[in-house]
Amino acid sequence: MNKFFPIAAICLYSAIFKGQTLQEVIAKTENERFELATREFKVLIAKDPGKGDVYFYAGENFLKSNNLDSALMMYQKGAEVQPTNPLNHIGIGKALLFSGKEVEGNAELFKGKTLGVKNANAMTELAEAYITVPDAYKNLIEGTKILLDVMKMDPKNPEPHILMGDDLFAQNPTDGSPAIKEYQEAIKLNPKSAKAVLRIGKLYSKARNYNEALKYYKDAIEIEPTFVPA
Repeated sequence: MNKFFPIAAICLYSAIFKGQTLQEVIAKTENERFELATREFKVLIAKDPGKGDVYFYAGENFLKSNNLDSALMMYQKGAEVQPTNPLNHIGIGKALLFSGKEVEGNAELFKGKTLGVKNANAMTELAEAYITVPDAYKNLIEGTKILLDVMKMDPKNPEPHILMGDDLFAQNPTDGSPAIKEYQEAIKLNPKSAKAVLRIGKLYSKARNYNEALKYYKDAIEIEPTFVPA
């Protein structure tokens, strides 16, 4: 009877997480609730196995929980079921760069850019890839260019400003002012962005201004009490 367990488990999870949207599950990844997000991504994939976006964000969940092999497998499956979706090519490229495969990784990132050049979300994820891969493979200048384009395409989205802050600080770690300006712009666009508030706190912590850092950490928790990173 054990062979029926996976089907029963999926049915059970489907019942429990019936109302979960992709954005709600992504939020669990951002909140570092990786195991719960993994279970919920399985349900979303079972419900819509041809949707490439779900595979990409499931891969992101694995990558951010330091499971590179599973992340790459998920991105590859997403590219298989929906080859023209730029996100999974970006995911594959990022995973390959984390594995030290520079030529193959950048080729996949270029493919993702070609497919998603007019897609603000895909371009945001591409910029994130250039910013977060290991130092030897970062392309911060390209990340800046992409984010400026995204801000024109999607001016009300706070996420590009958060990434721009990360990008600018990575370019010049001795001056956090430009980064804080971008995080503050993100907060203007979304006052409930605990992630942007936390970023400011982290910069103050790196500057050893712990009292100011603590203030922002507390503000982030006040905005979102279950926000684990804060």
